[in-house]
Amino acid sequence: MCKVKNLEECEKRVYIALKTGEYIVGPWFIDTDCEKIENNINMTNEEKHQYLSLKETYGLSDDDISEWSINHNREEDTIYISKHAAKRLKERNGWSKKTINRMVKKIYDNGLDYKKANAHIKSWVLSRTERYSKNDVFRIHGDRLYIFNNNILITSIIIPKQILAKGKVA
Repeated sequence: MCKVKNLEECEKRVYIALKTGEYIVGPWFIDTDCEKIENNINMTNEEKHQYLSLKETYGLSDDDISEWSINHNREEDTIYISKHAAKRLKERNGWSKKTINRMVKKIYDNGLDYKKANAHIKSWVLSRTERYSKNDVFRIHGDRLYIFNNNILITSIIIPKQILAKGKVA
């Protein structure tokens, strides 16, 4: 992996799946508005604008649509940091944005794979990660567990001191 970016810096586009089995794909756009709008749908104003524009362009009603999503144009050689993960790293580690960018690459590349940790830590990690995908990457660095989904850092979790005290990490 070469670069680290915030997930919000990616180009996005709207995908709409119709009940007929067809798909409509909108153009790529950059969303500089990272604040979610206040409603039951978790989207930004720009995402909503792009979605409604596609509906209007193709004359679609809600009854025509099976599902829709916002997709990010991610580069393979880049590690992305979700907004949630950036917030957690700032809160739990006290890291600045510059430190986050530097450390996330280091953790992804050099962090300890939980499978190589001692039995106590491995057991603790497995008990905390049941809800995550088997394809997710779990790295241990210091007293933290970092969870990546493909090339996106999702969150970090503090490993309790009593678990760390039961043996060395590696």
